[in-house]
Amino acid sequence: MLAAVLITNVFFWKARKSALQATLTGALIGLAAGVPVYLINVLLGDMGVFLNIVLGFFSAVFVGFASFTIWFFRDPDRKIPKEKGIIVAPADGKIKYVREIKTGQVPVSEKNGLQAHLSEIAKTDLLEGDGFIVGIVMSITDVHKNRSPISGKVVLSKYTPGKFLSLKKPEGIINNERNTTVIEGDITVGVVQIASRLVRRIVSYVDSGDVIKIGDRIGMIKFSSQTDVIIPSSAKVTVSLGEQVYGGVTVIARYPPKK
Repeated sequence: MLAAVLITNVFFWKARKSALQATLTGALIGLAAGVPVYLINVLLGDMGVFLNIVLGFFSAVFVGFASFTIWFFRDPDRKIPKEKGIIVAPADGKIKYVREIKTGQVPVSEKNGLQAHLSEIAKTDLLEGDGFIVGIVMSITDVHKNRSPISGKVVLSKYTPGKFLSLKKPEGIINNERNTTVIEGDITVGVVQIASRLVRRIVSYVDSGDVIKIGDRIGMIKFSSQTDVIIPSSAKVTVSLGEQVYGGVTVIARYPPKK
């Protein structure tokens, strides 16, 4: 149990979660891991201190991994706001940046200091005026399902594969797998899902031409990830740097709704 508590404390510390959460989680994993060890001793007799320690370690690893997998892929229902003229967060996480985009400027997403020029949206309405790009960083403890920030029609669903490139090379500016979705409704909004360079896996649930509602699930990024939102200047961003947001729930911008 002590080992499980120590490991979960390190894990939760990296994810910026409380020590109390980590300790309670580790204790539960340790208790669950002790059950099969106890049953083996009952069935086969006392295994001795050394074998019990080895069995306990591997049991804790197995229980911890299984628990993490189930927990990571959780998909809780969300109460989507009914208010008109709102843009909701497409992902759980913290606001990393809110940057202005000038008319005709290609938006730039940034993850871990590396930039990706989103040239795939050059022919969409998103570049017809000024706007904003809002970056949402997901920790490994956040829900990784992504949701639509508005209701409307998917006019672009573009997948860009990742590349393992040297940071010393100019082309190294683009090296993360990403998927860009542009949704056209009362307002046009872009969602950019960015995966980790090491664990690259984005699953999209929508295609061009699909009609979706605000809060609908549009995809998932597995493991370390970030989701950016591109918003036209007709909307007012209502979130600030470092704020925790929740996909399909938190209002990140408001705009004058069409009558």
